[in-house]
Amino acid sequence: MVRALLWDNDGVLVDSETLFFETTQSVFFSFGLKLDDSLWRDRYLGRGAHSVDIAQMLGATAQKAHEVVAHRNMVFWQRLEQPVALRPSIAQTLAKLHSLFRMGVVTSAPRRQFDLLHAHTGLRDYFECIITADDCSKIKPDPEPYFTALQCMGLPPEECLAIEDSPRGLASAAAAGIRCVVIQTALTDLSACDRAFAIIENAHELDTVLQTISPSAN
Repeated sequence: MVRALLWDNDGVLVDSETLFFETTQSVFFSFGLKLDDSLWRDRYLGRGAHSVDIAQMLGATAQKAHEVVAHRNMVFWQRLEQPVALRPSIAQTLAKLHSLFRMGVVTSAPRRQFDLLHAHTGLRDYFECIITADDCSKIKPDPEPYFTALQCMGLPPEECLAIEDSPRGLASAAAAGIRCVVIQTALTDLSACDRAFAIIENAHELDTVLQTISPSAN
């Protein structure tokens, strides 16, 4: 039986994954680097490549790659000072499930980013455990973030379900022995999500998935 839901943040709770890609693509272009979504899906969201490495794949020198990414980071942090939209149905889904399951967040982003994104969302109180990059020495696709969450929750992997939107997050959860549901976005590479317990299009579909493993969730 599933007792806890472990949510990714960017692309699952808030639509910041799209914002991050679009910001990266725009800044890269201003420096003469053409970044398309297929490369981003494969290298960043699939394999966990760093933005600096991707810039170099596109022809930037090491020095220029660091300059480009530093500028991207500045633009992105400035944008996070403004509200970022929640993903569809996420507020309603969390409100319905929080009395039925324990819940936590597992993200590879720094705590500062999580705090900025949720300064006004009203979602933070749903989560008893929030694991960020600040809490781990390695990030997704390494399993350490999920192992850290299991320790925080005091639960074995079989009693948890992860909710992710990328192959990188799926790989992290699977390596920790946790079943994972993938909520697809425009950036999700579904061809690399064969290990997902289920693939859904919208958070409200999680109800149906949970019924198959926790029949009392209604």
